[in-house]
Amino acid sequence: MSAAVWAAGARVRPLVRAGAAFCVGIAAGLALTPYPLAAAPIFVLVGVGVVSAAAVAARKRAGGAATGRRLLVAFLVAGAIHGLAAGRAAADHPLARLPDGAALRVAGTLEALPARDGSAWLVADSARAERAGEWRPLRARLRLRLSPGTRLSAALIAAGEWRSTRVPTRLPRRPARAGWLQVREARALDAGGSIAPRLRAAAQRRLRAWLGDRSGAAEAMLLARREALEKSTRQLFAAAGLSHLLAISGLHVGVVAGALLTLAGALRVRRRVGVVIAVAGVAGYAALLGFPHAATRAATQIALLLGARAFQRPADPYALLATAAFAILTFDPLALTEPGFQMSFAGVAGLIAWGRPLQRRLDFLRWRPARTAVAASVAATAATAPVAAWTFSQAAPIGLAANLVAIPVASLAVPTLAAALGVGWLWPDAGAFLAGAGGSLL
Repeated sequence: MSAAVWAAGARVRPLVRAGAAFCVGIAAGLALTPYPLAAAPIFVLVGVGVVSAAAVAARKRAGGAATGRRLLVAFLVAGAIHGLAAGRAAADHPLARLPDGAALRVAGTLEALPARDGSAWLVADSARAERAGEWRPLRARLRLRLSPGTRLSAALIAAGEWRSTRVPTRLPRRPARAGWLQVREARALDAGGSIAPRLRAAAQRRLRAWLGDRSGAAEAMLLARREALEKSTRQLFAAAGLSHLLAISGLHVGVVAGALLTLAGALRVRRRVGVVIAVAGVAGYAALLGFPHAATRAATQIALLLGARAFQRPADPYALLATAAFAILTFDPLALTEPGFQMSFAGVAGLIAWGRPLQRRLDFLRWRPARTAVAASVAATAATAPVAAWTFSQAAPIGLAANLVAIPVASLAVPTLAAALGVGWLWPDAGAFLAGAGGSLL
């Protein structure tokens, strides 16, 4: 992209400032969740200040910097109100208030196959607690502990005891993190369940049949399902600074978009039609995964970037990142408190800010792919290290070197395993062969 296009894109930077103000506001609202009485006067004072500043600025001059400041304050207040509302909703959720040991019966759909230890995630449509009377709507996500070997992948009714895991936290927690249901009995329903969970379950069955014990990493890298991943494997990836490979990220979504664009080019379809196919593909992939934050962020950025190029419009990378943050936080403000969201956005911001400057400083590396890989590894690792150190009390400087090998290997393993799943629907033996090749890269 030419320098002129990047310069034109720089004019979109106010969106970045608005996104930062929105995030700060959400963080303030979440922090004030335990103190709603203290929060109300603050919002009133801020509102009065906004109105006063707007009136003074309107008398002095119209538009310009004054309008920009008013918009930033408006985004800040909107974020604070949004965060406070989400925090109160999480704190008042029935699961957050359910006592330990309470009998609970839920009806819903499993997100994917249970892990080997019987843990699984359920999207509940209704629930009934002990002595609570009739069934009540409860659209929530909660963890189940089933008996090992239970093979349920569709709609079901489960009953058991609620195990609370309340811990003191400064910020609100998702109701799904408030505990889990120790299932005593489970009954599958004959009908129900959306297409995405069924497709995920079918893909998991094939990966487990083909890869055995290595299927946990494959499920994490392809389907964003980490239930089957052994704890020791997670610790090894974290110690090597490679945890990001176990989360769906721009690498995985980019592979899907690139494959679809290549296919469209081979079929000689019009450029804009190819863009539509690629955008639909990444959106469908994110939907299949259940819209995890990293995949949603990558899909949003890729869709906006492809659309901008198709219509020959500027595409500032910071503006694309801010738009993705707006999209996620508008629907899920609690995402701001999660390490996955923080590391995903921090890593991309690091690549944007430091990737090209580092490449210029590494010009002594004659081979351009090596220069790009080193710069990307250093930029992403440096940007995410503070988040990892704060959240997990762990930093892995070895990741600077490990990523130079791991990222290219993952770039081969992910499309190979994806191709195995696609081919396996039509030719199981060929799918098993490709899965073996991809599994060896794991």
